Amino acid sequence: MFLGTQNDTPEVADPTQMRRGVVIAAASVYAIASSGRADISAYIDNALAKAKARLAISELRAHSMLRNADTAQSDYDALCFLRLDYARESQAVQSLADVAGNDSTKDELAKALAVLSEEEKLAEQRLRTNFNVTSRPLNAADGQVPKRSLTIRGPVNFYRPEYGRWWLTDKTGDEHFDRKVPLTRRGHYVMYEALNFVNGKRTVSEIRDLVSDEFEPIPVQEFSNYFQFLASVGVVEMGAEAQAH
Repeated sequence: MFLGTQNDTPEVADPTQMRRGVVIAAASVYAIASSGRADISAYIDNALAKAKARLAISELRAHSMLRNADTAQSDYDALCFLRLDYARESQAVQSLADVAGNDSTKDELAKALAVLSEEEKLAEQRLRTNFNVTSRPLNAADGQVPKRSLTIRGPVNFYRPEYGRWWLTDKTGDEHFDRKVPLTRRGHYVMYEALNFVNGKRTVSEIRDLVSDEFEPIPVQEFSNYFQFLASVGVVEMGAEAQAH
């Protein structure tokens, strides 16, 4: 009953859940710290196999998007999302470099990354060949770069009174402020994730791509409006792309 409220403290936490968390974390750390060459090879094989399984689903989604829509936007999203998914999986596999201690395991890791790179090229080629996809930029790209204010930390919830709604109502003087932000109809998690991706470097369009890849294709204008609203209440500051780089 206290989970996710201001009364969520160690004293009221579930001891069984805490023990499970400790066991999982400690077992993971022990397994990684005591890994030998064979273990690291198994980690690499496991990571690559699971990455391929997820990427197969990503490619299937791209094909489905293109079968159901034949527009510049669908072309852009299909290629963009596929590339983002390969980048995510490659970064996950690359993280094993922290435990690949000797030259032989580093070579195995490099081969696994090369496999993903080659399969990405083949997946893109299948999209271009089967659906005549071309890389076309978004017409409504937004190069503005949001940057978090250091004075306002954490998520800004439009719905939970104690986690943002009361504060936003006070800041805007409008009990129905959310009606002016079209992105709210996508649900809290879309807005939550959009703010998570703000790092002072990504543009609004880049954040749109990352969030849309997770959920569904969403017009960049909705993200532009959302970040302009957050700027108006001091959660972020908006700058030009050139300044961010």
